[in-house]
Amino acid sequence: MINIENDNKASGNEDYDSSEPLVIINCLLNAALIPVAILGNALVLVAIIRTPSIRSTSMLMLCSLAVSDLLVGTIVQPFYIANHLTKGQLLFLLEGTIGHSVCGVSFLTITAITVDRFIALHYHLRYATLVTKSRVKHTLASIWVFSFALLGFYLWNTRVHRALLGVIIVICFVVSTFCYIRIYQILRHHLAEIRTQQRAVQASIPETITHTRHASRKA
Repeated sequence: MINIENDNKASGNEDYDSSEPLVIINCLLNAALIPVAILGNALVLVAIIRTPSIRSTSMLMLCSLAVSDLLVGTIVQPFYIANHLTKGQLLFLLEGTIGHSVCGVSFLTITAITVDRFIALHYHLRYATLVTKSRVKHTLASIWVFSFALLGFYLWNTRVHRALLGVIIVICFVVSTFCYIRIYQILRHHLAEIRTQQRAVQASIPETITHTRHASRKA
């Protein structure tokens, strides 16, 4: 049995209790960001579609992120504004269901992109065999299905849904933080190696010049 209305009443429906100035500011910010989200992500999708040569595994993830962000600009943000202006129960339901699902896709896709960059640096010799297009497609499909499957918990009990979202967000933050730290360490290690090689080359140049001069004098 769907128990959204009771859960909303039990939680006090925090969105409706917001102060009027804060609601106006949020609506104005979202209205200003709608054209940016639509235009920017649409351009990314057009570029990927029209340029087959750049359709790598990373581009597939970027394409999924652009689609989810485009849905945020075309559906979620308008529903958010309409919900806070009219405070209708149907708009509240649409904003909650679609908004949580699409934003969840964006968040999980960003985490997947972070893991992909870590694998590309840490396992650069095996990257092509580890990250294939079929695996990326299955991962992205799983992200979309999982995000919308969570709607069942939202329709059943919003508190359980929020708890699950909290756990997922924490896991994604931990994974992303670990990957970024390791990426930073790998890049620092590579930079140190490059500097060492540059110093070795610079140190060998004077010795080469000296040997050349001695050889020319003997000749």
